[in-house]
Amino acid sequence: MGISASYNGDLVVLWRDPNTIHSAICAVESLHTSRYMPYSAFPADVDYVVPMPNHQWLGVCARSSWDDEGRLLDAAWRIDDDGKVLAHGNMGDALLRPVVGKDGTIWATYFDEMPWREDSDDDEYSDEGRYTAGYTGMTVFDDQFHVAGRHHTSTAITEVYWSHTDGNDFWYLSYPDWNIDHWTPRGWKQPIPADQLDSSPFIAYRDRLARFSGPGEDRDTLYYAPADPSEPLQAWDKVVVTFPDGSPLRRGRVITWGNMLYYLYGHDWYLLTVFND
Repeated sequence: MGISASYNGDLVVLWRDPNTIHSAICAVESLHTSRYMPYSAFPADVDYVVPMPNHQWLGVCARSSWDDEGRLLDAAWRIDDDGKVLAHGNMGDALLRPVVGKDGTIWATYFDEMPWREDSDDDEYSDEGRYTAGYTGMTVFDDQFHVAGRHHTSTAITEVYWSHTDGNDFWYLSYPDWNIDHWTPRGWKQPIPADQLDSSPFIAYRDRLARFSGPGEDRDTLYYAPADPSEPLQAWDKVVVTFPDGSPLRRGRVITWGNMLYYLYGHDWYLLTVFND
């Protein structure tokens, strides 16, 4: 059903039982451990399941709903391995897959919906300050689903195309400005011009940047950015990545975390270390 990276860099795979349309399992697959969470453990039919620290799980609906009296309904839950609800709330409409940091910080980005909001004195769509919509393009939540920060640079965001983390910092590439904005626990850093990335997956590591793949025949190519990432793509260093037997990559799925890139083809997955320490 879906793949992502865990708060510590493990690969997360959401599997569905082919024998039933109502049962699914979230499995965290790594070289050393596996964790499983029944999809039905959440109070609602969530779209995203993401592991959190301390044997907890985040389940989130991509869309928000309101009751007959116009009250915003819960669409996000944090539960433990036994299915006990530890926190609940709403992270906004038109939500893309949330990303969790090592300390339980949650970064939420949004797709091209420009969620409706109600103007208030603090310019926030809210219910007594508890909920927030994604009209800023990126919102930071704590593990109680309280807003801890929002997109804070001048980059105009209609939709976020790719995000990346090392568990501490969070980078997000958005349309139409094609900048990579960089959130840190200490505040935002200067946006990185990235018009050469388009919507391709990228890996940000310390002061280095790479993009993987592209349209057509470029799907097996890893590009390393020059000092100015806005330089034409011809100025980027590139390496053609192949399967271990030397054959070219076939169309697969990609997830990034830290200095690593996961490449999945069918039921096989490969780990590529893009940057060395």
